[in-house]
Amino acid sequence: MTFALLLVFAVQSGVVHFAPQVESDLSGDQPEDILITDLDHDGDLDLVVPSSVSLEVSLCFNDGQGDFQDTDSLHLSFSSPHDVGSWGVGGGDFNADGWTDFVFGNAWNDGREVAVYFADPQDPGSPILSQVLTAGKFPIDFATGDFDQDGDVDLAVAGNVLYGVMIFLNDGSGQFGAGVPVNAANGLMAQRIAVADFDHDGRPDLALGHYWGISIFWGDGSGGFPSGSSYGGGGTGLALGDFDSDGNLDVAGIALYSNQIVVTRLNGARGGYGASIATASGDLDDLAAGDFDGDGSEDLAASFDSIHQVGVFVNHGDGSFHAPQLFATGTQPRPVAAGRFNADGRTDLAIGLRNYGNTGLLSVLANASAPQAWLQLTVGHLRNASGLPLLRGAGALLPGSAMSLSSEHLPPNGQAWFVVGNQRQDRPFRGGTLVPKLLKLVGPRSVDALGGANIQLTVPNGAPSGARAWFQVWSADSASNGLQLTLP
Repeated sequence: MTFALLLVFAVQSGVVHFAPQVESDLSGDQPEDILITDLDHDGDLDLVVPSSVSLEVSLCFNDGQGDFQDTDSLHLSFSSPHDVGSWGVGGGDFNADGWTDFVFGNAWNDGREVAVYFADPQDPGSPILSQVLTAGKFPIDFATGDFDQDGDVDLAVAGNVLYGVMIFLNDGSGQFGAGVPVNAANGLMAQRIAVADFDHDGRPDLALGHYWGISIFWGDGSGGFPSGSSYGGGGTGLALGDFDSDGNLDVAGIALYSNQIVVTRLNGARGGYGASIATASGDLDDLAAGDFDGDGSEDLAASFDSIHQVGVFVNHGDGSFHAPQLFATGTQPRPVAAGRFNADGRTDLAIGLRNYGNTGLLSVLANASAPQAWLQLTVGHLRNASGLPLLRGAGALLPGSAMSLSSEHLPPNGQAWFVVGNQRQDRPFRGGTLVPKLLKLVGPRSVDALGGANIQLTVPNGAPSGARAWFQVWSADSASNGLQLTLP
């Protein structure tokens, strides 16, 4: 393949398409959460959808094509006289048998019960009650991880009324001891909770969305979370992803009462800041992160309760987002989850519908987006004050038309070199990663005062469909992400 043949590629359009939504009945009404897992170990992703107003939980089995018509019902067991269900659902292999177990909470203001169910490998549609724990009032959401690093799965319970977070440690057999409050979270009215190692110290941390924004509690590796950091921003609809392509997980949430999506961009060293990405005209309820346009960066999907739609915010690659593309879902979409529900490799959406208090419904949107020609690979090396260097491409498919590669966040007023390759190698180079195998080096090019540099290329005739190339830009002491291009 010659250098000329490498220069025929589509524009990074950011356009997403979904097939029309497909609805199926749920066992309970008014869903508020969805858990994605493989219930029956058949290799495709199933769904667990609790009801917030009844004791029925829907176990929705995927037929392998993204159809969830096959649904079993789990009837929860709580001792409370209040016949309410669970606002959240958590999952983890608590008893180390290789199957996903579940946890649900008693969803009323004075409820404190948390029910743990073990999967039954002989009957995946009928999990077995194992234990009922006592947590803070209104246990609204759950997260799991090995908090004390002893090799088993522990449980974090977020409370909406009493105790923002309580930790339950696993004894190794799937039985949990008494809950211990995370003192730094006391008084926070929790909405959502998630687990990840945000500071790269090898110990799981907790992200808590609450009425006043986002807080992260730093794990000590022994089951405790003695300190935390607060970032403001959005406290409902928690979604995690590396939205600014800097190699660090970020946290997105919806700001209570403002209908703003706020991304808290973290730096991997317990610092960060929040930036609003959108103010919606309808009521925002939940978020999910996923690469919906297939370009290698994490996008966001949000449910719009009052207008019966879900909006997809496509990421530019640097943590800024396109305006939402809206898709019909059915009445009152609330929880939204992203996963690959069929075999085409694209990220689909599952949405729970409140349906005005009638029978709860599941809406599934199968991703029908065209393959993305531009795929962002790896992350940049050596950030400056503006962020990590970022390389993007633009251009048309028409023969003889112009295309360009443009970079941002390079050290300003210096020089840059664009690397072009017809193979990918990911070789260590100057403390970073050289993504393309060098075919041609273009440069030096001047970097402007804002850290930008670009090159213009011409689309030749005769390039074959499926031709690939890899690009990257380097300066004296920094490098961009790699960029893969594939001719449709």
